[in-house]
Amino acid sequence: MPACLSTGCVVAALGAGAAGYAYYKGVAEKTYEHGFEDMKKAVMNTFDELDIKMTSQKGDNFTYEYDGKTEGDTTVDVELNSVSEETTQVKVRFGVFGDKQKSGLFFEELDKQVKKLGGFFG
Repeated sequence: MPACLSTGCVVAALGAGAAGYAYYKGVAEKTYEHGFEDMKKAVMNTFDELDIKMTSQKGDNFTYEYDGKTEGDTTVDVELNSVSEETTQVKVRFGVFGDKQKSGLFFEELDKQVKKLGGFFG
């Protein structure tokens, strides 16, 4: 499945789930009812599962940014924002203009990682 991010199979994978996120001007966004630190771990695990190479990460206790690249050399930008103690907003953009299908695949995998942590998401 990880090779899907660099090929055309993303559309087929998107049909399996990934509901519950907003997509506007190239950025997909979803809010999770889970703490900030756990969401940072879930994003790292999602990068690993989707074979996204981490190129940089930076942030503080309220905002964190991850930059990466897919096998096909598409940039991936992820931003986490702590909304409250148990709520975290996640934004993702693939490439310069965004990619709705790849964003959906990213959130499908992130949902799986959050479930492994025992969290809820909205």
